[in-house]
Amino acid sequence: MTQTFINQTGDSNKFWTITQLDNTYTVTWGKIGTEGRINTKEFSDNKECTKEIEKLIREKISKGYHQVIDTTQIPNKPAQNYIPMNETVFWEIIESSWSDSPRLNKKRAKALLSNEEELLAELSEELSETILENFNKRLLKLSKDDLTAFIHILEERLYNIDREDIHEYTDGSDDGFLYCRCFILGMGKQYYEMVDSDPSKATMDLEAEIFGFSAYQQYEEKFGEEFDRYSVHSIETCSNENGWT
Repeated sequence: MTQTFINQTGDSNKFWTITQLDNTYTVTWGKIGTEGRINTKEFSDNKECTKEIEKLIREKISKGYHQVIDTTQIPNKPAQNYIPMNETVFWEIIESSWSDSPRLNKKRAKALLSNEEELLAELSEELSETILENFNKRLLKLSKDDLTAFIHILEERLYNIDREDIHEYTDGSDDGFLYCRCFILGMGKQYYEMVDSDPSKATMDLEAEIFGFSAYQQYEEKFGEEFDRYSVHSIETCSNENGWT
């Protein structure tokens, strides 16, 4: 029996098939339209093999795959028109970094509704680990001009919430408040705008330092040179003079 799954969410256009023959399964995966890669694994008995297949299928579904019964009906994914980096694309990259991990994105959606401190604290850890990994992969796909523009927008958005009224609800030293702002940004546009318009919605001491600095690292890794930081807006605390008395 062969089961086929596809993932065409975001930038993905992948297939994954698994076939069981007695106590052996064969997996084929790759980009839709290609032959893909093949891997075969043998188990001690049929039951153990079936159990492992069920586990793998659950993992794929959690990553955005869904099953297709008629493989001749797999839709062609249209090529996306190129849009130069702007604030809309900036937020889409962050949103897609969450969408790449459906389970965590669902958890974030719940937190956006409840603003529950415990849930947000758990997400701050995921933001610095799993979501960060998704984020970095997307940044490395950008051209030099687009990544430069992305970082400038990131710096401006962090600068915009460098304000005393927000610090009142997040607390933190100069560095600590910067890391809190990185968390607010990394949670996505809806959370960012909620805190921007109503600082009392912010939660004390939730940080995601690495999320605010990772773009600099990806730029250096891809282009072999350091990024010229803060050339337009500084993200350091108290740089936004209009936000502090």
